[in-house]
Amino acid sequence: MRGRQAAFRRAYSNLRDWHNPVEEDDPEADELAQALQDSPFIDVVHAMTRLGPGLAPKIVGQRTVPALDAWRTAFGI
Repeated sequence: MRGRQAAFRRAYSNLRDWHNPVEEDDPEADELAQALQDSPFIDVVHAMTRLGPGLAPKIVGQRTVPALDAWRTAFGI
């Protein structure tokens, strides 16, 4: 259980880390997105993208919702 919780926290932290350069139109965002897509946490990110708008803030936290929404938009998930 602890491993899954750690993976979940790492995944939403990675999403936020990716989102900052996206908002600044920094090309590093593409590299970070690729690293996240190639990471073992991508399945957790996919699960997060399936969260409904009412549930997402409760699960990933309000700070992560903009990053999650941007990921959905960028990657059509």
